[in-house]
Amino acid sequence: MVAEESGERERKVLEPFKTLGLTSKFNDHGIGVPAVNASGGDNIARDASLQRSISAHGPAIVGKWFDRAVDGTMSANIVMERGRYSQDDMDRMIQLHSTVDRSGAQGWQLLDLTYVVVYDVTKVEYRRDAVKTADKKSGSSNSGGGILDALNKAATGNAPSTPSSSGSTKYVDIYRIEYTADLYKLQWNDSVEWQFVQRFWNPREAPDAAKAAAWSEAAFPLSKVASFKDFLTTRENVNQSDPPHDELLAKFAPRMQKNAVDRFSKKVSELRPRAPVVEAYPLTARLGTKEDVKVNDRFVALEYKQGRKGYSMKRKGVVRAYKVTRNQTDADGRTLPSTFQQQGGWKVWPGMSIEERHDLGVNVSGGYQVSNDPLSNGAAVTIKTNLLGQAFRFPNFYLGCNLTLANASGLDANGLVMPSLLDSAVTAKGDVIKPGEWKGNGMAIGILLSKEFYLSNRGNFYLEPTMSYTWVNWKFTANGSTTFGDKTFEGMSQGYPKWKDDAENAFSFKTGMFSVGCGLGHHFGPIALEARPMLGFRGAFQYKDDSSWRTTNDPKEELTIEKGDLTDEAESLAKAFRFSVVPSAVLALKIRF
Repeated sequence: MVAEESGERERKVLEPFKTLGLTSKFNDHGIGVPAVNASGGDNIARDASLQRSISAHGPAIVGKWFDRAVDGTMSANIVMERGRYSQDDMDRMIQLHSTVDRSGAQGWQLLDLTYVVVYDVTKVEYRRDAVKTADKKSGSSNSGGGILDALNKAATGNAPSTPSSSGSTKYVDIYRIEYTADLYKLQWNDSVEWQFVQRFWNPREAPDAAKAAAWSEAAFPLSKVASFKDFLTTRENVNQSDPPHDELLAKFAPRMQKNAVDRFSKKVSELRPRAPVVEAYPLTARLGTKEDVKVNDRFVALEYKQGRKGYSMKRKGVVRAYKVTRNQTDADGRTLPSTFQQQGGWKVWPGMSIEERHDLGVNVSGGYQVSNDPLSNGAAVTIKTNLLGQAFRFPNFYLGCNLTLANASGLDANGLVMPSLLDSAVTAKGDVIKPGEWKGNGMAIGILLSKEFYLSNRGNFYLEPTMSYTWVNWKFTANGSTTFGDKTFEGMSQGYPKWKDDAENAFSFKTGMFSVGCGLGHHFGPIALEARPMLGFRGAFQYKDDSSWRTTNDPKEELTIEKGDLTDEAESLAKAFRFSVVPSAVLALKIRF
Protein backbone atom coordinates (compact mmCIF):
# COMPACT_ATOMS: atom_id res chain seq x y z
CA MET A 1 0.00 0.00 0.00
CA VAL A 2 1.02 3.61 -0.45
CA ALA A 3 0.15 6.77 1.39
CA GLU A 4 -2.02 9.32 -0.39
CA GLU A 5 0.37 11.54 -2.32
CA SER A 6 0.47 15.26 -1.58
CA GLY A 7 1.95 16.36 -4.92
CA GLU A 8 2.66 15.37 -8.51
CA ARG A 9 6.24 14.27 -7.86
CA GLU A 10 5.19 12.15 -4.88
CA ARG A 11 2.66 10.46 -7.18
CA LYS A 12 5.40 9.71 -9.74
CA VAL A 13 7.52 8.09 -7.04
CA LEU A 14 4.69 5.80 -5.87
CA GLU A 15 3.03 5.04 -9.22
CA PRO A 16 5.44 2.21 -10.19
CA PHE A 17 4.36 0.16 -7.16
CA LYS A 18 1.17 -0.71 -9.06
CA THR A 19 3.15 -2.90 -11.48
CA LEU A 20 6.13 -3.79 -9.33
CA GLY A 21 6.27 -7.48 -8.43
CA LEU A 22 7.61 -9.06 -5.25
CA THR A 23 10.68 -11.20 -4.71
CA SER A 24 10.03 -14.93 -5.02
CA LYS A 25 10.34 -15.54 -1.27
CA PHE A 26 6.90 -13.92 -0.75
CA ASN A 27 3.43 -14.59 -2.21
CA ASP A 28 2.04 -11.49 -3.92
CA HIS A 29 -1.45 -11.16 -2.42
CA GLY A 30 -2.58 -9.04 -5.32
CA ILE A 31 -5.31 -6.74 -3.93
CA GLY A 32 -3.84 -3.86 -5.89
CA VAL A 33 -2.01 -0.92 -4.33
CA PRO A 34 -4.62 0.96 -2.29
CA ALA A 35 -3.90 4.51 -1.17
CA VAL A 36 -4.25 5.03 2.58
CA ASN A 37 -4.45 8.17 4.67
CA ALA A 38 -1.21 8.92 6.54
CA SER A 39 -1.98 12.53 7.48
CA GLY A 40 -2.24 13.79 11.03
CA GLY A 41 0.92 15.73 11.80
CA ASP A 42 2.87 14.18 14.67
CA ASN A 43 3.80 10.50 14.89
CA ILE A 44 0.94 9.51 17.20
CA ALA A 45 -1.73 11.19 15.09
CA ARG A 46 -0.17 9.85 11.90
CA ASP A 47 -0.12 6.27 13.21
CA ALA A 48 -3.73 6.53 14.35
CA SER A 49 -4.83 7.84 10.94
CA LEU A 50 -2.86 5.14 9.16
CA GLN A 51 -4.26 2.42 11.42
CA ARG A 52 -7.85 3.43 10.69
CA SER A 53 -7.23 3.59 6.96
CA ILE A 54 -5.43 0.23 6.80
CA SER A 55 -8.02 -1.55 8.95
CA ALA A 56 -10.64 -0.59 6.37
CA HIS A 57 -8.79 -2.86 3.91
CA GLY A 58 -8.77 -5.87 6.28
CA PRO A 59 -11.87 -7.47 4.67
CA ALA A 60 -10.34 -7.12 1.19
CA ILE A 61 -7.14 -8.87 2.38
CA VAL A 62 -9.01 -11.77 3.95
CA GLY A 63 -11.49 -11.88 1.05
CA LYS A 64 -8.59 -12.34 -1.36
CA TRP A 65 -7.38 -15.35 0.66
CA PHE A 66 -10.78 -17.02 0.21
CA ASP A 67 -11.44 -15.84 -3.35
CA ARG A 68 -14.59 -14.00 -2.31
CA ALA A 69 -16.80 -13.31 -5.34
CA VAL A 70 -19.23 -10.45 -5.98
CA ASP A 71 -22.14 -12.58 -4.76
CA GLY A 72 -20.35 -13.16 -1.43
CA THR A 73 -19.48 -16.82 -2.00
CA MET A 74 -16.02 -18.11 -1.15
CA SER A 75 -13.55 -20.85 -2.04
CA ALA A 76 -10.47 -22.30 -0.33
CA ASN A 77 -8.60 -22.78 -3.62
CA ILE A 78 -6.03 -20.01 -3.01
CA VAL A 79 -5.43 -21.28 0.52
CA MET A 80 -4.82 -24.78 -0.87
CA GLU A 81 -2.58 -23.53 -3.70
CA ARG A 82 -0.37 -21.52 -1.39
CA GLY A 83 -0.24 -24.36 1.07
CA ARG A 84 1.03 -26.69 -1.65
CA TYR A 85 3.55 -24.12 -2.92
CA SER A 86 4.93 -23.57 0.58
CA GLN A 87 5.48 -27.30 1.08
CA ASP A 88 9.00 -28.62 0.84
CA ASP A 89 9.84 -32.12 -0.33
CA MET A 90 9.65 -33.50 3.19
CA ASP A 91 6.07 -32.22 3.56
CA ARG A 92 5.26 -33.62 0.15
CA MET A 93 6.66 -37.06 0.98
CA ILE A 94 4.56 -37.18 4.15
CA GLN A 95 1.45 -36.23 2.18
CA LEU A 96 2.09 -38.83 -0.51
CA HIS A 97 1.99 -41.53 2.18
CA SER A 98 -1.08 -40.09 3.88
CA THR A 99 -4.78 -40.30 3.09
CA VAL A 100 -5.30 -36.67 4.14
CA ASP A 101 -4.43 -33.64 2.00
CA ARG A 102 -2.47 -31.48 4.44
CA SER A 103 -1.94 -28.58 2.02
CA GLY A 104 -5.17 -26.91 3.18
CA ALA A 105 -4.08 -26.96 6.81
CA GLN A 106 -0.69 -25.55 5.86
CA GLY A 107 -2.38 -22.85 3.81
CA TRP A 108 -4.54 -21.80 6.78
CA GLN A 109 -1.35 -21.39 8.83
CA LEU A 110 -0.10 -18.89 6.27
CA LEU A 111 -2.93 -16.46 7.06
CA ASP A 112 -1.10 -15.57 10.25
CA LEU A 113 1.90 -14.63 8.08
CA THR A 114 0.08 -11.95 6.09
CA TYR A 115 2.00 -8.65 6.08
CA VAL A 116 1.29 -5.25 4.56
CA VAL A 117 3.93 -2.62 3.78
CA VAL A 118 2.89 1.02 3.54
CA TYR A 119 5.21 3.47 1.75
CA ASP A 120 4.83 7.15 2.58
CA VAL A 121 6.92 9.69 0.63
CA THR A 122 7.30 12.69 2.93
CA LYS A 123 9.56 14.90 0.84
CA VAL A 124 10.82 15.19 -2.74
CA GLU A 125 13.67 17.58 -3.47
CA TYR A 126 14.94 18.58 -6.91
CA ARG A 127 17.83 20.72 -8.05
CA ARG A 128 19.96 21.21 -11.16
CA ASP A 129 23.67 21.66 -10.54
CA ALA A 130 26.20 23.17 -12.91
CA VAL A 131 29.53 21.34 -12.68
CA LYS A 132 32.69 22.89 -14.07
CA THR A 133 35.13 20.56 -15.81
CA ALA A 134 38.66 21.49 -16.87
CA ASP A 135 40.90 19.92 -19.52
CA LYS A 136 44.55 20.67 -18.82
CA LYS A 137 47.03 20.70 -21.67
CA SER A 138 50.76 21.14 -21.48
CA GLY A 139 52.26 24.42 -22.71
CA SER A 140 54.67 22.40 -24.85
CA SER A 141 53.81 19.72 -27.40
CA ASN A 142 56.78 17.68 -26.17
CA SER A 143 55.76 15.08 -23.62
CA GLY A 144 58.93 15.83 -21.68
CA GLY A 145 58.16 19.55 -21.55
CA GLY A 146 57.91 19.56 -17.78
CA ILE A 147 61.51 18.31 -17.42
CA LEU A 148 62.76 20.66 -20.11
CA ASP A 149 61.08 23.59 -18.36
CA ALA A 150 62.75 22.62 -15.11
CA LEU A 151 66.17 22.41 -16.80
CA ASN A 152 65.55 25.75 -18.46
CA LYS A 153 64.69 27.27 -15.11
CA ALA A 154 67.87 25.86 -13.56
CA ALA A 155 69.99 27.31 -16.38
CA THR A 156 68.36 30.70 -16.87
CA GLY A 157 66.39 31.38 -13.75
CA ASN A 158 63.22 31.88 -15.80
CA ALA A 159 59.91 30.47 -14.69
CA PRO A 160 58.61 27.42 -16.62
CA SER A 161 55.72 27.88 -18.99
CA THR A 162 52.28 27.84 -17.34
CA PRO A 163 49.89 25.08 -18.48
CA SER A 164 46.85 26.34 -20.31
CA SER A 165 43.39 25.02 -19.48
CA SER A 166 40.05 25.00 -21.22
CA GLY A 167 36.87 24.14 -19.37
CA SER A 168 33.25 23.24 -19.98
CA THR A 169 30.11 23.07 -17.91
CA LYS A 170 27.85 20.07 -17.54
CA TYR A 171 24.47 20.00 -15.84
CA VAL A 172 23.15 17.35 -13.49
CA ASP A 173 19.57 16.78 -12.30
CA ILE A 174 19.53 15.56 -8.70
CA TYR A 175 16.45 14.11 -6.99
CA ARG A 176 16.31 13.25 -3.31
CA ILE A 177 13.35 11.68 -1.53
CA GLU A 178 12.59 11.03 2.11
CA TYR A 179 10.13 8.28 2.95
CA THR A 180 8.75 6.11 5.72
CA ALA A 181 7.99 2.40 5.42
CA ASP A 182 5.57 0.81 7.93
CA LEU A 183 5.00 -2.93 8.31
CA TYR A 184 1.59 -4.21 9.48
CA LYS A 185 0.58 -7.78 10.25
CA LEU A 186 -2.84 -9.41 9.99
CA GLN A 187 -3.75 -10.59 13.50
CA TRP A 188 -5.19 -13.96 12.52
CA ASN A 189 -5.59 -16.01 15.69
CA ASP A 190 -7.93 -18.75 16.91
CA SER A 191 -10.60 -16.26 17.99
CA VAL A 192 -10.60 -14.38 14.66
CA GLU A 193 -10.61 -17.66 12.75
CA TRP A 194 -13.59 -18.99 14.76
CA GLN A 195 -15.59 -15.81 14.12
CA PHE A 196 -14.72 -15.92 10.43
CA VAL A 197 -15.94 -19.51 10.09
CA GLN A 198 -19.11 -18.93 12.13
CA ARG A 199 -20.16 -15.57 10.66
CA PHE A 200 -18.60 -15.15 7.21
CA TRP A 201 -17.47 -18.45 5.68
CA ASN A 202 -19.80 -18.86 2.71
CA PRO A 203 -18.71 -21.76 0.46
CA ARG A 204 -19.78 -21.74 -3.17
CA GLU A 205 -21.11 -25.27 -2.82
CA ALA A 206 -23.66 -24.12 -0.19
CA PRO A 207 -24.19 -20.34 -0.49
CA ASP A 208 -25.74 -18.51 2.47
CA ALA A 209 -27.32 -15.10 1.78
CA ALA A 210 -27.20 -14.11 5.46
CA LYS A 211 -23.45 -14.64 5.66
CA ALA A 212 -22.94 -12.77 2.42
CA ALA A 213 -24.87 -9.80 3.86
CA ALA A 214 -22.94 -9.98 7.16
CA TRP A 215 -19.67 -9.28 5.33
CA SER A 216 -20.38 -5.55 5.52
CA GLU A 217 -19.75 -5.82 9.27
CA ALA A 218 -16.51 -7.76 8.91
CA ALA A 219 -13.41 -6.36 10.57
CA PHE A 220 -10.01 -8.01 10.70
CA PRO A 221 -7.34 -6.31 12.83
CA LEU A 222 -3.90 -5.37 11.54
CA SER A 223 -1.20 -4.13 13.90
CA LYS A 224 2.03 -2.28 13.26
CA VAL A 225 5.13 -4.40 13.92
CA ALA A 226 8.02 -2.39 12.45
CA SER A 227 8.87 0.90 10.78
CA PHE A 228 11.85 2.84 9.44
CA LYS A 229 12.67 6.15 7.78
CA ASP A 230 15.21 6.55 5.00
CA PHE A 231 16.23 8.72 2.06
CA LEU A 232 17.39 7.95 -1.48
CA THR A 233 19.13 10.00 -4.15
CA THR A 234 19.48 9.65 -7.91
CA ARG A 235 21.12 11.85 -10.54
CA GLU A 236 21.53 12.12 -14.29
CA ASN A 237 23.46 14.33 -16.71
CA VAL A 238 21.18 16.66 -18.70
CA ASN A 239 21.32 19.54 -21.14
CA GLN A 240 20.90 23.03 -19.77
CA SER A 241 17.75 23.61 -21.83
CA ASP A 242 16.06 20.35 -20.80
CA PRO A 243 12.99 20.45 -18.55
CA PRO A 244 13.31 18.58 -15.21
CA HIS A 245 13.77 14.84 -15.82
CA ASP A 246 10.93 13.72 -13.54
CA GLU A 247 10.99 10.25 -15.12
CA LEU A 248 13.92 9.55 -12.80
CA LEU A 249 11.44 9.42 -9.94
CA ALA A 250 10.20 6.03 -11.18
CA LYS A 251 13.59 4.52 -10.30
CA PHE A 252 13.00 4.92 -6.57
CA ALA A 253 10.24 2.30 -6.14
CA PRO A 254 12.41 -0.84 -6.70
CA ARG A 255 15.06 0.55 -4.35
CA MET A 256 12.44 1.37 -1.72
CA GLN A 257 11.07 -2.16 -1.93
CA LYS A 258 14.50 -3.76 -1.68
CA ASN A 259 15.33 -1.64 1.37
CA ALA A 260 12.03 -2.64 2.97
CA VAL A 261 12.62 -6.37 2.38
CA ASP A 262 16.17 -6.20 3.73
CA ARG A 263 15.41 -4.10 6.80
CA PHE A 264 12.12 -5.72 7.79
CA SER A 265 13.68 -9.16 7.38
CA LYS A 266 16.26 -8.21 9.99
CA LYS A 267 13.55 -7.01 12.40
CA VAL A 268 10.93 -9.76 11.88
CA SER A 269 12.11 -13.37 12.05
CA GLU A 270 9.03 -14.68 10.19
CA LEU A 271 10.25 -12.90 7.05
CA ARG A 272 13.54 -14.81 7.06
CA PRO A 273 13.76 -18.19 5.30
CA ARG A 274 14.32 -21.04 7.76
CA ALA A 275 14.57 -24.80 7.31
CA PRO A 276 15.79 -27.88 9.18
CA VAL A 277 19.14 -29.41 8.31
CA VAL A 278 18.56 -32.57 6.26
CA GLU A 279 22.12 -33.88 6.26
CA ALA A 280 25.34 -32.66 7.79
CA TYR A 281 28.69 -32.55 6.00
CA PRO A 282 27.92 -31.82 3.31
CA LEU A 283 25.32 -29.69 5.01
CA THR A 284 22.00 -29.62 3.13
CA ALA A 285 18.61 -27.99 3.66
CA ARG A 286 15.47 -27.72 1.54
CA LEU A 287 15.74 -24.08 0.59
CA GLY A 288 16.38 -22.68 -2.86
CA THR A 289 15.42 -20.13 -5.46
CA LYS A 290 11.79 -20.22 -4.28
CA GLU A 291 13.01 -18.61 -1.05
CA ASP A 292 15.26 -16.23 -3.05
CA VAL A 293 18.43 -17.88 -1.75
CA LYS A 294 21.59 -16.95 -3.67
CA VAL A 295 25.14 -18.25 -3.63
CA ASN A 296 27.14 -16.79 -0.72
CA ASP A 297 23.99 -15.81 1.23
CA ARG A 298 24.64 -16.01 4.95
CA PHE A 299 22.66 -18.24 7.35
CA VAL A 300 23.16 -19.17 10.98
CA ALA A 301 22.78 -22.68 12.36
CA LEU A 302 20.52 -22.83 15.42
CA GLU A 303 19.90 -25.49 18.03
CA TYR A 304 16.60 -25.39 19.92
CA LYS A 305 16.84 -26.22 23.60
CA GLN A 306 14.20 -26.59 26.27
CA GLY A 307 14.92 -25.32 29.73
CA ARG A 308 13.07 -24.27 32.84
CA LYS A 309 12.11 -20.98 31.20
CA GLY A 310 10.93 -22.58 27.98
CA TYR A 311 12.54 -22.91 24.59
CA SER A 312 15.71 -21.09 23.60
CA MET A 313 17.92 -21.02 20.52
CA LYS A 314 21.66 -21.54 20.69
CA ARG A 315 23.76 -20.37 17.79
CA LYS A 316 26.06 -23.11 16.51
CA GLY A 317 27.83 -21.40 13.64
CA VAL A 318 27.64 -19.56 10.32
CA VAL A 319 26.86 -21.29 7.02
CA ARG A 320 26.73 -19.87 3.51
CA ALA A 321 24.83 -21.05 0.47
CA TYR A 322 27.25 -23.01 -1.70
CA LYS A 323 25.04 -24.65 -4.33
CA VAL A 324 21.45 -23.42 -4.68
CA THR A 325 18.70 -25.65 -6.05
CA ARG A 326 16.04 -24.31 -8.40
CA ASN A 327 12.79 -25.18 -6.64
CA GLN A 328 10.31 -22.61 -7.98
CA THR A 329 7.58 -25.20 -8.50
CA ASP A 330 5.31 -27.22 -6.23
CA ALA A 331 7.31 -29.87 -4.39
CA ASP A 332 7.10 -33.36 -5.86
CA GLY A 333 9.30 -35.22 -3.40
CA ARG A 334 12.27 -35.38 -5.80
CA THR A 335 13.78 -31.89 -5.54
CA LEU A 336 17.39 -31.96 -4.40
CA PRO A 337 18.22 -29.87 -1.33
CA SER A 338 20.62 -26.94 -1.54
CA THR A 339 24.15 -27.34 -0.22
CA PHE A 340 25.59 -25.03 2.41
CA GLN A 341 29.12 -24.64 3.72
CA GLN A 342 29.86 -24.00 7.37
CA GLN A 343 32.32 -21.20 8.07
CA GLY A 344 33.17 -21.51 11.72
CA GLY A 345 31.41 -22.64 14.87
CA TRP A 346 30.41 -25.91 16.52
CA LYS A 347 29.31 -29.16 14.95
CA VAL A 348 25.91 -29.07 13.25
CA TRP A 349 23.61 -32.10 13.37
CA PRO A 350 20.64 -33.06 11.17
CA GLY A 351 17.44 -31.65 12.62
CA MET A 352 18.96 -28.35 13.67
CA SER A 353 17.69 -25.27 11.84
CA ILE A 354 19.39 -22.77 9.60
CA GLU A 355 17.95 -19.25 9.33
CA GLU A 356 18.81 -16.48 6.90
CA ARG A 357 20.82 -13.63 8.40
CA HIS A 358 21.97 -11.40 5.58
CA ASP A 359 25.22 -9.51 5.91
CA LEU A 360 27.06 -7.10 3.63
CA GLY A 361 29.33 -9.84 2.29
CA VAL A 362 32.32 -7.72 3.31
CA ASN A 363 35.33 -8.62 5.42
CA VAL A 364 38.00 -6.30 6.75
CA SER A 365 41.38 -7.44 7.98
CA GLY A 366 44.10 -5.41 9.63
CA GLY A 367 47.58 -6.35 10.76
CA TYR A 368 51.28 -5.86 10.21
CA GLN A 369 53.38 -6.82 7.20
CA VAL A 370 56.94 -8.06 7.68
CA SER A 371 59.56 -8.61 4.98
CA ASN A 372 63.30 -8.83 4.45
CA ASP A 373 62.82 -5.97 1.99
CA PRO A 374 63.67 -2.68 3.76
CA LEU A 375 60.85 -0.81 2.01
CA SER A 376 57.97 -3.19 2.79
CA ASN A 377 57.48 -3.32 6.55
CA GLY A 378 54.41 -1.62 7.98
CA ALA A 379 50.71 -1.69 8.81
CA ALA A 380 48.41 -3.43 6.32
CA VAL A 381 44.64 -3.24 5.80
CA THR A 382 42.51 -5.27 3.36
CA ILE A 383 38.82 -4.86 2.45
CA LYS A 384 37.04 -7.53 0.38
CA THR A 385 33.52 -8.16 -0.89
CA ASN A 386 31.83 -11.26 -2.32
CA LEU A 387 29.58 -9.30 -4.73
CA LEU A 388 31.54 -10.63 -7.71
CA GLY A 389 31.14 -14.17 -6.41
CA GLN A 390 27.40 -13.67 -6.04
CA ALA A 391 27.09 -12.26 -9.55
CA PHE A 392 28.86 -15.26 -11.12
CA ARG A 393 27.52 -17.83 -8.58
CA PHE A 394 31.08 -18.58 -7.54
CA PRO A 395 31.08 -19.35 -3.80
CA ASN A 396 33.64 -17.79 -1.44
CA PHE A 397 35.16 -15.67 -4.21
CA TYR A 398 36.25 -12.16 -3.24
CA LEU A 399 37.29 -8.94 -4.92
CA GLY A 400 39.08 -6.45 -2.73
CA CYS A 401 41.65 -3.74 -2.21
CA ASN A 402 44.64 -3.56 0.09
CA LEU A 403 46.61 -0.73 1.64
CA THR A 404 50.07 -0.97 3.19
CA LEU A 405 51.73 1.94 5.00
CA ALA A 406 55.46 1.17 5.16
CA ASN A 407 58.16 3.06 7.00
CA ALA A 408 61.88 2.65 7.55
CA SER A 409 64.78 4.50 9.17
CA GLY A 410 68.55 4.17 9.42
CA LEU A 411 68.86 3.41 5.71
CA ASP A 412 72.28 3.52 4.04
CA ALA A 413 71.85 5.35 0.74
CA ASN A 414 75.34 4.70 -0.62
CA GLY A 415 73.78 2.03 -2.77
CA LEU A 416 71.84 4.62 -4.73
CA VAL A 417 73.10 6.91 -7.46
CA MET A 418 72.78 10.55 -6.49
CA PRO A 419 74.77 13.72 -7.08
CA SER A 420 78.03 13.05 -5.28
CA LEU A 421 78.06 16.42 -3.56
CA LEU A 422 74.93 15.42 -1.65
CA ASP A 423 77.06 13.13 0.50
CA SER A 424 78.67 16.16 2.04
CA ALA A 425 75.85 18.67 1.58
CA VAL A 426 75.01 21.02 4.41
CA THR A 427 71.43 22.19 4.85
CA ALA A 428 70.28 25.71 5.58
CA LYS A 429 70.35 24.91 9.31
CA GLY A 430 73.87 23.55 9.13
CA ASP A 431 72.90 19.85 9.29
CA VAL A 432 75.13 17.46 7.36
CA ILE A 433 73.43 14.89 5.11
CA LYS A 434 74.66 11.46 6.23
CA PRO A 435 74.31 8.49 3.82
CA GLY A 436 73.56 5.99 6.58
CA GLU A 437 70.74 7.88 8.29
CA TRP A 438 68.03 8.20 5.66
CA LYS A 439 64.36 7.78 6.71
CA GLY A 440 61.29 7.33 4.56
CA ASN A 441 57.78 6.02 4.22
CA GLY A 442 55.76 4.41 1.50
CA MET A 443 52.21 3.62 0.51
CA ALA A 444 51.09 0.63 -1.53
CA ILE A 445 47.52 0.48 -2.86
CA GLY A 446 46.33 -2.53 -4.79
CA ILE A 447 43.46 -4.68 -6.01
CA LEU A 448 43.20 -8.38 -5.29
CA LEU A 449 41.23 -11.54 -6.05
CA SER A 450 40.95 -14.43 -3.60
CA LYS A 451 38.94 -17.57 -2.92
CA GLU A 452 38.46 -19.35 0.38
CA PHE A 453 38.76 -23.15 0.67
CA TYR A 454 37.61 -24.71 3.92
CA LEU A 455 39.71 -27.56 5.30
CA SER A 456 37.28 -28.98 7.86
CA ASN A 457 33.58 -29.72 8.09
CA ARG A 458 33.04 -27.01 10.71
CA GLY A 459 34.94 -24.50 8.58
CA ASN A 460 37.18 -23.20 11.34
CA PHE A 461 40.34 -23.60 9.21
CA TYR A 462 40.56 -22.22 5.71
CA LEU A 463 43.06 -21.53 2.94
CA GLU A 464 42.72 -18.41 0.79
CA PRO A 465 44.82 -18.29 -2.41
CA THR A 466 45.30 -14.64 -3.36
CA MET A 467 46.75 -12.64 -6.22
CA SER A 468 47.08 -8.88 -6.38
CA TYR A 469 48.53 -5.95 -8.28
CA THR A 470 49.82 -3.04 -6.26
CA TRP A 471 50.90 0.51 -7.07
CA VAL A 472 53.85 1.35 -4.84
CA ASN A 473 55.10 4.79 -3.85
CA TRP A 474 58.17 5.50 -1.70
CA LYS A 475 59.48 8.83 -0.46
CA PHE A 476 62.55 9.68 1.60
CA THR A 477 61.34 12.18 4.14
CA ALA A 478 64.32 12.87 6.39
CA ASN A 479 67.99 12.37 7.10
CA GLY A 480 69.02 12.00 10.70
CA SER A 481 67.28 14.75 12.64
CA THR A 482 66.56 16.76 9.48
CA THR A 483 63.03 16.51 8.09
CA PHE A 484 62.84 17.66 4.49
CA GLY A 485 60.79 20.79 3.95
CA ASP A 486 60.60 23.60 1.45
CA LYS A 487 63.52 25.52 3.05
CA THR A 488 65.79 22.59 3.86
CA PHE A 489 68.35 23.37 1.14
CA GLU A 490 68.13 27.15 1.03
CA GLY A 491 71.51 28.83 0.85
CA MET A 492 73.29 25.91 -0.78
CA SER A 493 75.70 26.99 -3.54
CA GLN A 494 76.08 23.62 -5.28
CA GLY A 495 73.19 24.34 -7.66
CA TYR A 496 70.28 22.15 -6.61
CA PRO A 497 67.32 24.34 -7.63
CA LYS A 498 64.76 21.55 -7.51
CA TRP A 499 65.64 20.64 -3.94
CA LYS A 500 65.30 24.27 -2.98
CA ASP A 501 61.88 24.57 -4.63
CA ASP A 502 60.35 21.26 -3.52
CA ALA A 503 62.66 19.52 -1.09
CA GLU A 504 59.74 17.82 0.63
CA ASN A 505 58.96 15.80 -2.52
CA ALA A 506 62.40 15.74 -4.16
CA PHE A 507 63.15 12.13 -3.30
CA SER A 508 59.96 10.34 -4.40
CA PHE A 509 59.73 7.11 -6.38
CA LYS A 510 57.08 4.82 -7.79
CA THR A 511 56.70 1.34 -9.29
CA GLY A 512 54.26 -1.56 -9.52
CA MET A 513 54.20 -5.07 -8.04
CA PHE A 514 52.36 -8.30 -8.86
CA SER A 515 51.97 -10.71 -5.93
CA VAL A 516 50.69 -14.21 -5.33
CA GLY A 517 50.25 -16.02 -2.05
CA CYS A 518 47.97 -18.05 0.15
CA GLY A 519 46.46 -17.13 3.49
CA LEU A 520 45.81 -19.57 6.31
CA GLY A 521 43.14 -18.62 8.83
CA HIS A 522 41.17 -19.86 11.81
CA HIS A 523 37.73 -18.62 12.85
CA PHE A 524 36.98 -17.57 16.41
CA GLY A 525 33.32 -16.64 16.11
CA PRO A 526 32.92 -13.61 13.83
CA ILE A 527 36.68 -12.93 14.00
CA ALA A 528 39.40 -14.88 12.23
CA LEU A 529 43.15 -14.87 12.86
CA GLU A 530 44.98 -15.04 9.55
CA ALA A 531 48.56 -15.38 8.35
CA ARG A 532 49.06 -14.45 4.70
CA PRO A 533 52.48 -15.13 3.13
CA MET A 534 52.94 -13.48 -0.27
CA LEU A 535 55.61 -13.42 -2.97
CA GLY A 536 55.82 -10.16 -4.90
CA PHE A 537 57.52 -9.31 -8.19
CA ARG A 538 58.28 -5.61 -8.00
CA GLY A 539 59.49 -3.50 -10.87
CA ALA A 540 62.45 -1.14 -10.57
CA PHE A 541 61.65 2.12 -8.82
CA GLN A 542 61.55 5.19 -11.05
CA TYR A 543 61.89 8.75 -9.90
CA LYS A 544 58.53 10.38 -9.54
CA ASP A 545 57.71 13.34 -11.76
CA ASP A 546 60.72 15.70 -11.65
CA SER A 547 62.66 14.17 -8.75
CA SER A 548 66.35 15.05 -8.49
CA TRP A 549 67.44 11.64 -7.31
CA ARG A 550 68.14 8.89 -9.81
CA THR A 551 68.41 5.18 -9.08
CA THR A 552 70.98 2.76 -10.44
CA ASN A 553 68.47 1.47 -12.99
CA ASP A 554 68.37 4.82 -14.81
CA PRO A 555 70.73 4.42 -17.80
CA LYS A 556 70.84 8.18 -18.45
CA GLU A 557 72.40 8.97 -15.10
CA GLU A 558 76.17 8.73 -14.69
CA LEU A 559 77.30 6.64 -11.77
CA THR A 560 78.58 8.77 -8.92
CA ILE A 561 78.89 6.11 -6.24
CA GLU A 562 82.32 6.26 -4.67
CA LYS A 563 84.48 3.30 -5.55
CA GLY A 564 84.73 0.56 -2.98
CA ASP A 565 82.60 -2.13 -1.47
CA LEU A 566 79.16 -1.19 -0.20
CA THR A 567 77.97 -2.03 3.27
CA ASP A 568 75.42 -4.84 3.58
CA GLU A 569 72.71 -2.27 4.35
CA ALA A 570 73.60 -0.17 1.31
CA GLU A 571 73.69 -3.22 -0.96
CA SER A 572 70.30 -4.32 0.36
CA LEU A 573 68.75 -0.92 -0.38
CA ALA A 574 70.33 -0.81 -3.85
CA LYS A 575 68.80 -4.20 -4.67
CA ALA A 576 65.42 -3.09 -3.37
CA PHE A 577 65.36 -0.21 -5.87
CA ARG A 578 66.01 -2.53 -8.80
CA PHE A 579 63.65 -5.27 -10.02
CA SER A 580 63.04 -7.34 -6.89
CA VAL A 581 61.41 -10.51 -5.69
CA VAL A 582 59.81 -9.47 -2.41
CA PRO A 583 58.73 -12.14 0.10
CA SER A 584 56.41 -10.88 2.82
CA ALA A 585 53.88 -12.08 5.37
CA VAL A 586 50.93 -10.38 7.03
CA LEU A 587 49.57 -11.40 10.41
CA ALA A 588 46.06 -9.98 10.66
CA LEU A 589 42.68 -10.13 12.34
CA LYS A 590 39.69 -10.49 9.97
CA ILE A 591 36.16 -9.36 10.79
CA ARG A 592 33.16 -10.15 8.59
CA PHE A 593 30.24 -7.75 8.13
